[in-house]
Amino acid sequence: MPHLSGPDWAYGQVVKKKPQGRLQALVYRVCCGAKRFEELELSIRTSLLERLHLTLRQALAPLVRKSGSFCKDRTHMRRRVVLFQAFYNFARPHRSLRVPLSDPEPRA
Repeated sequence: MPHLSGPDWAYGQVVKKKPQGRLQALVYRVCCGAKRFEELELSIRTSLLERLHLTLRQALAPLVRKSGSFCKDRTHMRRRVVLFQAFYNFARPHRSLRVPLSDPEPRA
């Protein structure tokens, strides 16, 4: 397993307070790398991760909430996710690829 810590890493957590099922508050905590966050005046943002989760739920039926297509086999589910990752990253056309690139700097 890769080493997931170091001086450049920061780990944060967003806790949703939901009394009676309604979102009342969001509590942001920096669990690791808090000093670095304070020095750089950064805050936790979860929008990219939430977008990834939405994309996965839309593409893979077993990840859809309240679904009848629950995947009981962990190996089979892992294979589905790996296949989707390969398709998403290498075969699926992305809108961002249509943006023209700037001219590269000349090499000496």
